[in-house]
Amino acid sequence: MGKIIITGDSSWDMPRELLGAELVSIPLCIILGDKEYLDGVSLTNDDIYAYAESSGKTPKTAATPPAAYEEVFAKQFAAGADGIVHIALSSGVSACHDNAAEAAKKFKNVYVVDSKSLSSGSALVALYARDLAGEGLLAAEIAQKAEARRDKVQCSFVVDKLEFLHKGGRCSGLARFASTVLRIKPTILMNERMSVGKKYIGVHFKSALSKYADDTFERCPEPDLKRVFITYSVVEPDILDMVKEKVAGKFKFEEVYVNPAGSTVTSHCGKNTLGILFFNK
Repeated sequence: MGKIIITGDSSWDMPRELLGAELVSIPLCIILGDKEYLDGVSLTNDDIYAYAESSGKTPKTAATPPAAYEEVFAKQFAAGADGIVHIALSSGVSACHDNAAEAAKKFKNVYVVDSKSLSSGSALVALYARDLAGEGLLAAEIAQKAEARRDKVQCSFVVDKLEFLHKGGRCSGLARFASTVLRIKPTILMNERMSVGKKYIGVHFKSALSKYADDTFERCPEPDLKRVFITYSVVEPDILDMVKEKVAGKFKFEEVYVNPAGSTVTSHCGKNTLGILFFNK
């Protein structure tokens, strides 16, 4: 049986304890002013918040270049891989997919899957691919099945404040003004591109997340119970505990990952962001 490695863009927010020989993260670039850092390697989320507070600006992100993908792919083959399946950040929001696909042309048996998702939505696709590799499927078969299932990912999150999204050019000034005045906590839905879902008006962040959890499971009443992610960016412990209890009280997932978002997602969303992510049946 050939050794198949699953790689992914660092924006997948894969739990660190799962990374290793089978799952390899490839860092995006985070830009703070005139300095560049690698997501998950040379930068922490605290660095991002400190930069935003001191400069009044938010970080910028840059797609991983083809040469960086080539280096990782070559390293994996040199270490004994027989094939690679790369799970890319959605092509609707980044050039990562196209860059990885360009790099893959220089190798045999490298397949690039557009996750059409971000954060732990991409991680769900990657873990599914890892499971298939464990069953002995070939790289081409894994990529085909991952592409067939990616649209089943429930990827959404609630943002407390739109400051980071606004400064990053992902929401208008009017939308940010309205959210401030009306205390709107929007749901951001991800399916290839980001769109705005249900808005929670005039409530505190904790109440918004309570309603969001209920609404998410009402919208998706039959989730795949294999695994679920609760992915967040600096949320108060009592709020996080409340969401965990709501998820546990609704469904008995086999694997529950309560996981902090990495620097890529944090750069665009800021503090007080949380999502519940899983596969729909």
